[in-house]
Amino acid sequence: MIKQNDINRLFETMSKDMKIVQFEGEDISAFRQRLLYSGLGKWIMQLFADRDFEDEENGQVSKSHVTISALDIIRSFKKISPEAVEFFKEENKTVNEIEDIYLNLGYINSGTYTFKYPTKRQKINMGQRSLIIDLDTDATRYYGLGLYGKLKDTDIGLEDAYIIKDSAVDYFKKLIKSLKFENFDSSKGKIEIYNIEHNRWDFFNDKYLKEHEYSILKIDDGLDYKIVRLSGDDVFSASLPVIYCHSGTDDNFKWEVWRVILGLCAYNEKPAVAMIENYCVNGIKVSFGGYVLPFNEFALFKCMAWPLRDSLNINEFVAAKSMEESIISLLKHLSIEVIREGE
Repeated sequence: MIKQNDINRLFETMSKDMKIVQFEGEDISAFRQRLLYSGLGKWIMQLFADRDFEDEENGQVSKSHVTISALDIIRSFKKISPEAVEFFKEENKTVNEIEDIYLNLGYINSGTYTFKYPTKRQKINMGQRSLIIDLDTDATRYYGLGLYGKLKDTDIGLEDAYIIKDSAVDYFKKLIKSLKFENFDSSKGKIEIYNIEHNRWDFFNDKYLKEHEYSILKIDDGLDYKIVRLSGDDVFSASLPVIYCHSGTDDNFKWEVWRVILGLCAYNEKPAVAMIENYCVNGIKVSFGGYVLPFNEFALFKCMAWPLRDSLNINEFVAAKSMEESIISLLKHLSIEVIREGE
């Protein structure tokens, strides 16, 4: 059985290796969960480049090797750390999400059964440091899942790292101009309407359509989404393209319907809200109100912040204060209103 002193030294070593410091006044369990999350990201990056299992001729590594090895790491920590037991509630989903985040950002490419080494190398200016999108680097500092190094003049700006350059509200304005609207039929399928007042899906009711010029409907649990337009007493609807639906297969557009929803909220002058408050002495806590970030921005955000209490938490995160400016910039890009505690 591993002694507690040995476990303490293990976490101390992880802290030093990844240059992650405990926030002043931070609970030790919360700090260790941050170490575990970044550590898992680091180990997955190392597994991407595992030379023992790599197909050197084709520059690729088995997906199953990466996933199974990462799961073994989580389960090993669960045997010695109550923080890991509490934090990693859904092991497979956590590993798969981190793999998807690194794929989205370009740390690695995807084949049918393998992860392939990317040709893209990128450094993103995050204010005080550079987010390094590169497996072959000597940088060691982690924020969330992100690997950081020194700023350079050649770094791209955060705005250049987005797959979609338009703000969410501008994106929505362009989208509705491109859609073909026809008379709305409310008799087909299970219909839910997004309640922008409370940031949630509600069962469809005609009265909601009278409140705003545009609304969004979810049909049959996401098999289809429709934008509904109110024109006088007439109601028209148009289906969104397949990339927004559950049947969409492009991982770059995972959760992309939320860009439309966030743009819709801002267009209707009811923007989604993010709260930022102080966390301990030198950290911040970021809270979302039930909505989800589109996956590209979510991936970038996860490289700035740590999920709080649960590795799959999508509503509460903590970050260093040095990341606050970049986080606000990302949220404003999604037309989310940011409210700072005390302001």
